[in-house]
Amino acid sequence: GRGAEMTACTGNLVRNARSTATEADEGIGIAAISGATITGNVVENAERIGIRLGFGAGLRDVVASGNVVRGAAIGIAVSVVPGSGEAAIAANVISGASRGAILGMERHRVTTGELAGATRVPPHLAIDGNRVG
Repeated sequence: GRGAEMTACTGNLVRNARSTATEADEGIGIAAISGATITGNVVENAERIGIRLGFGAGLRDVVASGNVVRGAAIGIAVSVVPGSGEAAIAANVISGASRGAILGMERHRVTTGELAGATRVPPHLAIDGNRVG
């Protein structure tokens, strides 16, 4: 949750996260800002983002691994705001992401190209072994 430190989000099934015209943080399956591991979850049909890591410069010490994300506009979004801390995104399966599998964002705006399989990623990120379909 918001403001939580050192959390684990494991083994959840999240379906059909939707947004309204008034709430920019809706339509997201799972979100974590700092001190969190997101592992072994299934997120299906999130309208905006399957898994969001960080927001602004608050990103710090977050891992997303072994998750399945299907049918989200953006599979996994990660903060690339200057000053963002460390994050690892590994061994996730992302399918049917219409805007991109793994994208860097500055708050609500996408600011990178596709990071899944990219040879160069922002230095605060480790992105490895994700499968995109």
